[in-house]
Amino acid sequence: LEPQAFRALTALLQHLVGGTDNLSIAFAGCRIMRALYKHPDPKLRYLVRSHGAHRWAQRLCIGKDVAQCGIYRQAHHEKITVEDLSKEAQGLCQDMEKLGEGEPDWQAANEKLAEVVDALKTASEPAPGRLAPAEGLFALRELLKQTEKGSMDDERCSAFEMEEADVPGHMLRYLKADTTGSDPTPERWDLFCESFGDHSKQSRKGLTRLMKALHAVIETGEALPVWRHKKERGLKALIETLPLKLRHLPGSEEETCSALELHLPKSAQAALLVSVEPLVPVADINRYLFKVTPCTDPLYLSYCHRLVGCSIRDQDAEKTFEVEGFEILSQGLPIAVHVLRPPDGGDSQRMILANRNYVLDGPLKAASEVPNLQLKVALNQLQALTKDEDYVASLDRLQQKLTGSEGEAEENQNLIGSDAVAAAMSQKALEKVAQVAATFSSEEALAALAEEKSRYAQATGVTDAGEGTPAEQGVDPSMRVHMVMIAVSDEIPFELFWPMVREDIVGAVRELCPRGMAGMEEAVQAGVAQNGMGPIAQRLTLHEAENLATRVGHVVQTAVT
Repeated sequence: LEPQAFRALTALLQHLVGGTDNLSIAFAGCRIMRALYKHPDPKLRYLVRSHGAHRWAQRLCIGKDVAQCGIYRQAHHEKITVEDLSKEAQGLCQDMEKLGEGEPDWQAANEKLAEVVDALKTASEPAPGRLAPAEGLFALRELLKQTEKGSMDDERCSAFEMEEADVPGHMLRYLKADTTGSDPTPERWDLFCESFGDHSKQSRKGLTRLMKALHAVIETGEALPVWRHKKERGLKALIETLPLKLRHLPGSEEETCSALELHLPKSAQAALLVSVEPLVPVADINRYLFKVTPCTDPLYLSYCHRLVGCSIRDQDAEKTFEVEGFEILSQGLPIAVHVLRPPDGGDSQRMILANRNYVLDGPLKAASEVPNLQLKVALNQLQALTKDEDYVASLDRLQQKLTGSEGEAEENQNLIGSDAVAAAMSQKALEKVAQVAATFSSEEALAALAEEKSRYAQATGVTDAGEGTPAEQGVDPSMRVHMVMIAVSDEIPFELFWPMVREDIVGAVRELCPRGMAGMEEAVQAGVAQNGMGPIAQRLTLHEAENLATRVGHVVQTAVT
């Protein structure tokens, strides 16, 4: 092949495995690859394999949805069916498996790339005949240059080969040297900048080629069509949020719905809609779910109570705290939170410890040291499995049961809730509390119950089943009592996060409420510091709140309460 034709061919192969725009191009790509691979020239065969054609074809064969293979399907323009593409991809796989037996892998076929990897991998272990790290960086720069400008006979490397050789990972580990830190080692960073930096014209071009190569590695390895919907925007679309629908599952076979479902508005009970960035780690979604999902696990709740009085060390903040208390939030979602205080004084703060990276700074309190532990855990479960407007009534029924006032309990049956499923789950939790209370003396059980009623009354202002109104008791969707909250990761400083989203949030709020919300930034910052969520708008109807949450959802995670 002439150099110009060769470069056009490699660009085509990279475009195909990186994700095409429609089925017809992918189908034609499979046929081109099959024709190239059947050619007797081993260099042409390796060229197809070195671009990851086999993995790409396997994805097309196995995946039921071609969109999961990086293909944005535009059905009304397609002349090729998914079945046709799958058969052609299967033929490519079979050809490569049949004709590729005994052919060398990237380490044997691309000796220069293997030398670069070896130099980065063993930077701290110099040996005769091995490239020094600086030489390895210069060799990589030259390899990227030959990939862009060279011919078929020149040494080169594809994005798939870089992925297979883990070049990004080896380079990152080389630059950091000390795996405990996040910043690169100064001496090694200087060497990197000499090869890929502003030192010379060659180093600047080298940096441009390296960035293109790293983007191609992402494009080749990523199977989801995260940016194909708006290709003209390039990689910027990688940070545009996508709606992720999470369906609730019961915690056990006995449960007919999840604890979270009981406390959500009816519009959100079928599934929880979360806005996420395309490349968000699953760990970040887990952290968000910890902030909005009530916990009913008895072992974890018991552990939470046993933490009170202990010291913990937050490994991210590198601070030590004393655990002052534990409670289930009484307004909004019943989330498990701890009250922490710095040992040197200062204000106490509430944290969801399930979201923190912490270790115990001393022994954990024994279960026998926590008074009425089993009863406290059962009450926590009752609160999580009971609607807010019914919790006080449930505590009253429990008190009447313990004091033998069965007749009054019968009369109050209608206070448990009109929804049959919610009422059944609450009743089952109530019976469990009664069973646990029976193992204590009546004085101990009634004292624990009175303590719980007092705590709930202080938090909500509700002192009896017929007095007060919790925030969401019998809420009419047209009432202006709804609030839109935003969730902020505790790993991102608020001073860095807020300027990035302020214009979008303030603009959306002012479209709905021209005067906006007074002191929004301060309210959000205070809420985020307390439990990771802050209010951006209050006194809305349910329809207004859901519309605002959807509008803002493209820049930040939201919740309506």
